[in-house]
Amino acid sequence: MKFFVFICAVLAFSHSHSQVDGEIVSRHSCSPDEVKNCVVNEARITPCKEALKDPPQPCKFQKKKTASIEVDFTPEFVTEGMHVQMYWPNGFMDLPLAGMETNACKTTTCPSVSGVKQTYRYDLEIATYFPLSTYDVKWVLKGNDEETQQCCFIYRIKITK
Repeated sequence: MKFFVFICAVLAFSHSHSQVDGEIVSRHSCSPDEVKNCVVNEARITPCKEALKDPPQPCKFQKKKTASIEVDFTPEFVTEGMHVQMYWPNGFMDLPLAGMETNACKTTTCPSVSGVKQTYRYDLEIATYFPLSTYDVKWVLKGNDEETQQCCFIYRIKITK
């Protein structure tokens, strides 16, 4: 019996530490032409205590620290591969985040199953060359058929010292 309780405790501990204990962030949808057959259910970021404020504030990220993001999404498509990119939509063009691992299959389930919610996880090192400012960040996940398979949302961050 003690062994069973021990195994249950280990499984509960490992499961609770396999997810980001982040705050649910305020986000808004991308334009309708950027969302194709996919629903973003929820996004969580660590650290982001600012998400708890009323009204929610941009997540503060310190340079030389790591921020973790988890996104629950439901693809309405089947694809063998997926890639992801974060952008700064600055009004002229979407500038991609340099150095980001774009193979989404490294941190979520591939192939995707239509109608089945899954979670994408990523740890982002906040580089020293990121300028101090507040930014909109566009998160985009695409399947192999980019014309019909795309998730997208926008959230706000603030880079600090």
